[in-house]
Amino acid sequence: MSKYPLQALLELREQREQKAIVALNLAKLQYKYACEQKARCALELEQFCAYHKQKKQDYYDSILNTVMTQNAMLEFNLKLANLSMQEQELKLKLEQAQAKEEQAKKQVSEANQKFINLHKALVKIQKHKDLYLSMQGLEELRQSDLELEEFRFKVNIF
Repeated sequence: MSKYPLQALLELREQREQKAIVALNLAKLQYKYACEQKARCALELEQFCAYHKQKKQDYYDSILNTVMTQNAMLEFNLKLANLSMQEQELKLKLEQAQAKEEQAKKQVSEANQKFINLHKALVKIQKHKDLYLSMQGLEELRQSDLELEEFRFKVNIF
């Protein structure tokens, strides 16, 4: 049997498919990490909102029915603004985590599509190899049959 002439191409496509599998697994891992990060940010924001609500109520309860100076009122407003600013930072962090999750999801989709395309190309060349080798075997069988036909005896008629 002769060697398959496109063996180097077959090996190259197998290597590319393996690299695509690795890239797909990496993309899935990054997506999983991004989802976990988003969940952590959402939980942190939810907990801070509850804390913010309670702390705000405590601040208002502490000044209820008290006379405040201008500086004390300014300090009170700064405390409230600080809480609101922290909440906004957490919301921004959550939005960034959501954007990273969407980007990771897109990368998984792209890596999956690349793997599918490479796998289809590999399957095509594997089918071609199988067909080529079977045809090569049939051709060798035909050649051996032809060789046997050459040994016919000549019949001498006298």
